[in-house]
Amino acid sequence: MRINHKTRWLSMLLAFMLLLTCTAPALAEQAPPVQAEQADPAQSEQTDPAQPKETEPAQTDETQPAGAHSIVEKSYTFYIGKTADDTLNQEFPLYFIDGVDDLPYVEITDWAKLLYFINTEMNSDPGYGLDVHYQDDAVVLERENSYTLTFDFVNDRLVFLDYDGFMHNSNDTALIDLVSEAGTDENGNAELIWRDKKSSFDRYGDEMTVDLAANGIHMVFQDEGCYVPLQTLNDFTLLPSLIGVVFNGQALFFANDTLFYDYNAGDYTE
Repeated sequence: MRINHKTRWLSMLLAFMLLLTCTAPALAEQAPPVQAEQADPAQSEQTDPAQPKETEPAQTDETQPAGAHSIVEKSYTFYIGKTADDTLNQEFPLYFIDGVDDLPYVEITDWAKLLYFINTEMNSDPGYGLDVHYQDDAVVLERENSYTLTFDFVNDRLVFLDYDGFMHNSNDTALIDLVSEAGTDENGNAELIWRDKKSSFDRYGDEMTVDLAANGIHMVFQDEGCYVPLQTLNDFTLLPSLIGVVFNGQALFFANDTLFYDYNAGDYTE
């Protein structure tokens, strides 16, 4: 029997297609499942560089607010004369901040009481007056003549309305240093200065600001306490009158030009 070649090739093609149809399910079962590609965790955490990166807040000590200072109070005997018996009636408190034990601070109200004592008792100025006022982040010392000294704790500065006015004795006859010195008549007028009787000796100054921060000096206002370095208070409220308060680490001493003077020897002691 003679087979047509065209018919033979057609039979072979049909048989091949039938074979593919039977084996395709088996091949599908044997092929491993395709898994979705997982993103790299490191890459998933990256954000747009233009956006701020959030970080966890730093842990702070719950017993002390962030930014607060450590303040330690210590009390010392205050010697106001040449003998051990010449002391204030009570010990005077000093404050040490952030562990610095060689830089004593004084609380403003304690210093105001000391200024009042020095001027009324030691300087014999019964008319001297000094009040303390609190204004937000500032403390104001006001004299009986309305001249003020403001402690600005925000900007670390002292502001005198008029330095001469704040420092003057209450019984001075004029607002100028010269006529408060010796050389005045019984009426308190300067003998060696000529003036027109219609004019005045008073010379008013301008507001004076002492920038403590610019000199690395800082004041502290914390827990209703207002603390200023002892030396700073000395420099601007006592030393112009040639007096001061000295601290040697063990006690406080009121210092003037006679503190180290030995009257028996007629000279100053070493």
